[in-house]
Amino acid sequence: MLLPGALATAVSMWVVGRLARRFDARALIASGAAIFALAMWQLSQVTSDSGRTDFFMPLILRGVGLGLMFVPLTTVTLAELSRAELPQGTGLYNFFRQLGGSLGIAAVATIVSHDTTQVRAVLSEHVTSMDPGSLSRVAMLSRAFSARGADAGTALQRAYAVLDRQMLGQASVIAYSHTYILAAGLVLALIPLLVLVRKTKGSGAAEVMLE
Repeated sequence: MLLPGALATAVSMWVVGRLARRFDARALIASGAAIFALAMWQLSQVTSDSGRTDFFMPLILRGVGLGLMFVPLTTVTLAELSRAELPQGTGLYNFFRQLGGSLGIAAVATIVSHDTTQVRAVLSEHVTSMDPGSLSRVAMLSRAFSARGADAGTALQRAYAVLDRQMLGQASVIAYSHTYILAAGLVLALIPLLVLVRKTKGSGAAEVMLE
């Protein structure tokens, strides 16, 4: 399921690499950010009933958006380095990119975990012994386990366990939806920073640097 998105990133990076001298890097980065944000919005719409096909196009768009951003960002960072400075500059750029990626993954994992806990607590407030829907669900699950040979007490405990897992699953889906929306907002919020980018001396339109 993830392979098409990875291929889309590779293809878009190859295409952008060939077009980098013909288009302004700022426009490419902004386009990539917009496409990435669209993919995040689409992913935020998935539910616990979504299947493989529901993820296909969002992951393709995410791959294209990342490809459109990666190559111009590298050009922006390394555009004015001399040949002697390029190895050290490239190493430093890769170091900070890996560091940022690691911090970003840790931040996303923390946000998802915290949001899942909060959403699960909210959902559990509606699953009580006074709620007809909850009682009906527990009764249905208990009958299903009893039909498979479990005694009444075991069937009830298994029904509670299944209900708890279902709540956790719903909470996780909602938490990831919130995180996708947050990612889209952050990427779009970074687009205005492109006004800090200018063309380098004697370079093509795509060769720009951060002031």
